[in-house]
Amino acid sequence: MVTRYIAICLYWINGTCPQGVRYLNLLMLIPKDVLKKLSELANLIKGAKAFKALLPLELPSILFDIAIGLMLGDASAVKRYPNSSAVLKFTHTANHLDYIIHLFDLFSLWVASPPRLYEIVRSTGTFLQIGFQSLSFPWVDQLRTIFYDDQGRKRLPSNIAFLLTPIGLAFFFMDDVAKAGKGFLLHTDGFTKEDVALLASVLEAKFGLKCSLRRRHQGQFAIYISAHSRGRFISIVGPYIHPCMRYKIS
Repeated sequence: MVTRYIAICLYWINGTCPQGVRYLNLLMLIPKDVLKKLSELANLIKGAKAFKALLPLELPSILFDIAIGLMLGDASAVKRYPNSSAVLKFTHTANHLDYIIHLFDLFSLWVASPPRLYEIVRSTGTFLQIGFQSLSFPWVDQLRTIFYDDQGRKRLPSNIAFLLTPIGLAFFFMDDVAKAGKGFLLHTDGFTKEDVALLASVLEAKFGLKCSLRRRHQGQFAIYISAHSRGRFISIVGPYIHPCMRYKIS
């Protein structure tokens, strides 16, 4: 509930409050002293660029492991200009607010602004997306080097067997995996068939999961984790699953 209050406060302060009346009504339920502290927190985050020199340049190893898993999913290390440093972008649909706030909590030391809402217009309709991005740091450039080729296309690193850990796999699961019958489907859109095959082989060899490739659309492939490996998969990722995502393994 505390993180939800923080999220509401940050939305309000940044003028990006979704369904404004409902959220502003919720603001009225927050004690004034708590709201003041949250406002001060948000303003401090806004000014984080001025304190960037005081922030740790290196990412703790456990967060780097998490970042590896997120890069397999929806996270991206992007450059605004060819010669600029990269920033790490986190995006999700707005109905996964609690999850994106969880990611924000984890990476907040390296972030300048709280999550924001965006309206995305597609041919299939309009939906709300929530996201935030890091400041530029050497570890983000490292992720960019690991996961992108010289043309800026996302790729699977050849040493993914070394890089991927149980906690990284868990965050990949939360980020971009869906139930498929009694098994699971790992969405690997954007990677080549060869990359997907390599990742499937790593899941089998390193984690003991029975996997197969499934064709999706426009030449894209996903990884299906067999129902026979369901119990083992849950035992690997279960300890790291955030409560808001436990429905995926229930």
